[in-house]
Amino acid sequence: MKKFSLIGLIFFLLISSSVYSQKAKKPATKPNKQKQIQVDNKKAARIQSEMSVGDIFENRVRIIYNQPDTTHKAFVISTTDEKIEIDTAGGVIAAPNQISLYAGTQITDNATLLFKTFYGTFEFVINALSPRTHYYIQVYNLRNGKYEFIQQKEFTTLAPEPKIQANGIVFKEVTESSIALTWVNGNGEGRIVVARKDQEPNLPEDGVIYPVVKDIINEKPNLKDSWVVYDSKSRDNELKFDHLQAGTYYFQIFEYNGDSIQRNYNVLSGKSGNPRAKTTSMQTPKLSPARDITKWGFTLDWTSVVGSSSYMLDIATDMDFKNKLSNYDSIDLGLIQSFKIMDLEPDRVYFARIRAISKTGESVYSNVIEVRTSK
Repeated sequence: MKKFSLIGLIFFLLISSSVYSQKAKKPATKPNKQKQIQVDNKKAARIQSEMSVGDIFENRVRIIYNQPDTTHKAFVISTTDEKIEIDTAGGVIAAPNQISLYAGTQITDNATLLFKTFYGTFEFVINALSPRTHYYIQVYNLRNGKYEFIQQKEFTTLAPEPKIQANGIVFKEVTESSIALTWVNGNGEGRIVVARKDQEPNLPEDGVIYPVVKDIINEKPNLKDSWVVYDSKSRDNELKFDHLQAGTYYFQIFEYNGDSIQRNYNVLSGKSGNPRAKTTSMQTPKLSPARDITKWGFTLDWTSVVGSSSYMLDIATDMDFKNKLSNYDSIDLGLIQSFKIMDLEPDRVYFARIRAISKTGESVYSNVIEVRTSK
């Protein structure tokens, strides 16, 4: 009897241990299914809204669409945001890579059905669009035997791109702090001039109007590393920049058609002379009156020029410098600011001038001084 009771006790303990172990493995709380459904719905809604418009041109556009289901859907392009009714007849297809506006089915005077599909992620190009036109891409999902509107994106095509680019940039009146230029206009409605120091200008972006910068030294670049310094629809073709720092400046002219988001730039280089670069003249040295004048010569002094690597001196017997002395015909003096002229004739008039030289250019000639040697 005792033996039977002992066996029963052992069996009871084994059963109790197994039940406890199973309870321990169960989670403390049940998962919130409703909360998980809400999270999934939020993710789906976020992905569903991922339709973007890119690569907009005057007659085509690229559409990128991402929806995480295989619901039958219809894509419509319209010039108004009015919702339309779509016939449920007709099969669905894989979304095409390209489709012409003329290949769609015109539903109303403003709306064209492009295609119906069950794909959820794809991109395609619409061709044969009209320039300077505002469009709406609408998406409809098939639910309960009817196509229901779910979302849309709008965009505006660009104006036609000008065919003839401006060309023939010519520089004039170049000084140590200014550059003037003229050019030949192309056939755009207007044009911008873009400037950049030391490198070719950045290209403008279609659909963007840049404010004109008047002072490129004190104002920040407004086109990446470049300045838009001119924007006009007039037929003017000249421009002057003042208050420049010494250096090399690149200029490029871009013809355009359209305004606001319709603006379309021609970003090709001109046939000739667009873009072009020009280096400002160096600061001009100034000659002081001659000193230590003798029968055989005199001493010259001049102001220094920042950035110069040498000075070139001319001595002549006429103020037009047609008769230069052979020993003083553009002689290279190096980086000095004083020089003694020798081997001249007594009681004779001489004329002197000087200019600064650097690796990137040279200055204009200094003032001319007249010196008579002693008798």
